[in-house]
Amino acid sequence: MKIMTKYKIILLPFLLLAGIGFAQENKVSNPSFEDLEKKVKSLGQFENTLLWYIPEGCQPADIFSSTVKKGDVTAPDNVKGRAESKDGANYAGLMAYSEREAQPRTYIQTKLEKKLLPGKKYCIKMHVQLSDLSKYAIGDLGMYISSKAIKLKDIENYDIQPQLTSPKKGHIKEMYEWIPICTTLTAEGTERYVTLGNFAPQSSINPSKMKRSREYSQPQTRDAYYFVDEVSIIPVDLLDGDCNCQLPTPDEGPELSVVYTRNVSDDHEGTDQEKIEITVLHFAAGQSALDEDANSNLGAISEILKNNPDLYISVLGFTDSKEATSVADDRARKVYAQLTSVLGVDATRVEFKGMGAEDPVSDNVTAEGRAQNRRVVFKVK
Repeated sequence: MKIMTKYKIILLPFLLLAGIGFAQENKVSNPSFEDLEKKVKSLGQFENTLLWYIPEGCQPADIFSSTVKKGDVTAPDNVKGRAESKDGANYAGLMAYSEREAQPRTYIQTKLEKKLLPGKKYCIKMHVQLSDLSKYAIGDLGMYISSKAIKLKDIENYDIQPQLTSPKKGHIKEMYEWIPICTTLTAEGTERYVTLGNFAPQSSINPSKMKRSREYSQPQTRDAYYFVDEVSIIPVDLLDGDCNCQLPTPDEGPELSVVYTRNVSDDHEGTDQEKIEITVLHFAAGQSALDEDANSNLGAISEILKNNPDLYISVLGFTDSKEATSVADDRARKVYAQLTSVLGVDATRVEFKGMGAEDPVSDNVTAEGRAQNRRVVFKVK
């Protein structure tokens, strides 16, 4: 086993170079925590992650994996909630805040293969998602790039200023999809270590309270716990565009985000069932976020359901042929959460399911056809 581990370490840079565009010039090794020294079985085993470790004096962090079949650290469903990995099978978990500091914060760290080049501009980025059971959301989760490895005693001085946090420290509240946060860093040429976590003093944190999703019966945890995936430091001059945090688009021409959604209104002829089933929500490529029109239509559907207690519905998510099947489930789940957690529809009256690319309503050859296939529809039971 030791021979295999050393072999894996030697091969890792070559595997990264042979990977997708994201990884080709990424200075962070093992950026999605895919390579493990040994299997993960329980919480607190992030140190099983190859080329990453816990800063000296800090509490163990967590790693979740779809390769784990049962227990607290499975994926997508685990003891903290639910999250599909952004890339590969694994993602990290960090305790970023807790009431009255009842739980110690956790941090993860890695050493770059080489120092960053002086004067060179880099795009630094990570993807984060708030756990479903967290009672709070914060905007202080960050990335700190330093010339030496930091320890708990350095963090507890509370004078570390991470180069990356969410824009204007806006609270990261998204529980159903990965949120990319990024910025541009001009390197001094001494930077070699990357540390992720919350470096702000407790007194300066102003957390937002989150409503518990009706998908879960257990009480919320009095903390802000975040999943983290796909960490990168890439020279700006090697990017296709600017350093921004827009979700990636397919590589074969522009995809349309055309909204074909049909509005539900009191003036529409037909029964309440027909008003629900004629509604179709559409999405931009790779996305599951609900726009203003979608939220308006869901508000109308929620009113119909509240006025008709005998109606039950299925929410069905679809993708175009170029998207991952998991995106269909994300879309359906996002709509389900909006109807139940936000709009107050009884969760027992709504079910959701991802259907993938099956049953397209248009061709998948043209961008316009794919735009029509990226949808959520409703069936009254």
